[in-house]
Amino acid sequence: MNSQNVELNREISPFSVASFICASTVPMRGSHWTSRTNSEIPMKRALCVSAILAAAMVAPVSFADDHEIPLSAVIQRAPGVGYGAINAALNSYCSDIHYAGTAFGDNIRLMRYELRGNHTQQQVHDAIQGLVTQGMLVFGEADFTAHKVDGQTGSAWVTDLGATTFAYHNQYAFGTHGFDAAHDRSRGAGVVVAVIDSGVDSTHEAVHGPVTAWQWDFVNDNAYPIDGGDGIDNDSDGVIDDGVGHGTYVTSLIRLAAPEARLMHLRVLDDEGSCDSFRLSAAIHSAIDHGADVINVSVSTEFNSSMLADAIVRARAAGIIVVAAMGNDGLPIPSVLEYPAVLPQTIAVCAIDHLGLKGSFSNFGSCTDFSAAGVSFVSPTGQFDLTTSVLGAVPGEGYAHWSGTSLAAAFVSSAAALVRAQYPQWPDASVPASEIPNTVMALLGQTATSIDSANPGFAGLLGTGRINADGAVLLGPPVARLADLDRDGRIDGGDLAMVLSSWGVCGASVDCEADFDGNGYVDGADLAVIMANWG
Repeated sequence: MNSQNVELNREISPFSVASFICASTVPMRGSHWTSRTNSEIPMKRALCVSAILAAAMVAPVSFADDHEIPLSAVIQRAPGVGYGAINAALNSYCSDIHYAGTAFGDNIRLMRYELRGNHTQQQVHDAIQGLVTQGMLVFGEADFTAHKVDGQTGSAWVTDLGATTFAYHNQYAFGTHGFDAAHDRSRGAGVVVAVIDSGVDSTHEAVHGPVTAWQWDFVNDNAYPIDGGDGIDNDSDGVIDDGVGHGTYVTSLIRLAAPEARLMHLRVLDDEGSCDSFRLSAAIHSAIDHGADVINVSVSTEFNSSMLADAIVRARAAGIIVVAAMGNDGLPIPSVLEYPAVLPQTIAVCAIDHLGLKGSFSNFGSCTDFSAAGVSFVSPTGQFDLTTSVLGAVPGEGYAHWSGTSLAAAFVSSAAALVRAQYPQWPDASVPASEIPNTVMALLGQTATSIDSANPGFAGLLGTGRINADGAVLLGPPVARLADLDRDGRIDGGDLAMVLSSWGVCGASVDCEADFDGNGYVDGADLAVIMANWG
């Protein structure tokens, strides 16, 4: 067994999440929950919300937290207020202010600063609150650390000679969740799934397939979200590039289960698996702006940032299904909180094994919506069992096994994509945009397999049950295959004519339906897809 990666367990105080930014800066933690209408929060989620509010009220409120990024803040300026005026108002505390990136529009910015004299970071935050009170800022908050969800399991992606292409395509999760049968009716064609993660090794055979023209790397600020490292232990934890591979792995599971969905890769994790709430929020806004139907978030933070919550609310209002991993501390809510999974607008996912038993590492609670495969077994001799492991692609040419709720989230995102593809007419009069997530969730819930009896002591804490993609798609109409451009049930001369008529017209930033491989051009590769599926 060749271990390619090592993760470190983190100790988390049960109520550390409630030590948000100072109470005067933004509304008390939990305000985003109380501002939602009752129709937005199912009853089982209401219990979770109550628990989180209780945690917020008993815990201290302070800026001083290990997970706050030093000398940084996120601000939203009020309409008509210039950054020069904001800088002048903060000048007595800050010797230099630098604004990095824009999360949404031109109003939300990440502010990095240096302190002047003996001033403290808390004084700067108090000054920011003063600007909120004066009406110059809509809100201000600290920028918090985020991370890949599977940084807590102690597990790592591990390669083995038995992890082959054949084993990957025939892994237990594929059949257990009914994806094999579901593909007779839907393979996800026409749906855009945004994967917010560490990027992707696009050269790996397992991730080949339709992608969107829009891809972005929020770490390096370019259009090439490559899942790779620099060969340096940047966080001095004794492991080099321990964040590499996560995005490629998650992507390969979505590609396996929803092979014709168009993927949008948005890199937010650096090569050590670290992120921040600003970058994560910016990626969610980017996915919304570029046409995502489903967003897979296997990245989390322990802090309920206003900006992150607003991004999730905006996604839901736009009809986007947001699927998030519950986290791998092995703890109940609210002993640990992983955002955005615990927000009521997301589909929160636990990890189970091939028998439907909760993974020992998986978080759980009334916030959970579904459970899915996320456990791999390793024998005492160090070998893993192909029949009981989740297998995915890793950078290079290899396959590996891993464990974590990130993997479970990928399978639920895939099932949601298969169902969403069956209803291309949405939103319409019967299902407005804001109801699309609830409707898809109901279809998945109606056909999920209960696992309560297999998990004594966890009844009602693992969601509706194990997702059943086959059962869910049987409730809807069949979906035309990817190459069936004219939707007549056949791949023939009509589809060939549509490819030829679009030949070479797609630009680097424009999606084109005939551009099956998403390279920005309709060319020989797309013609090959037509010919391979002829009939």
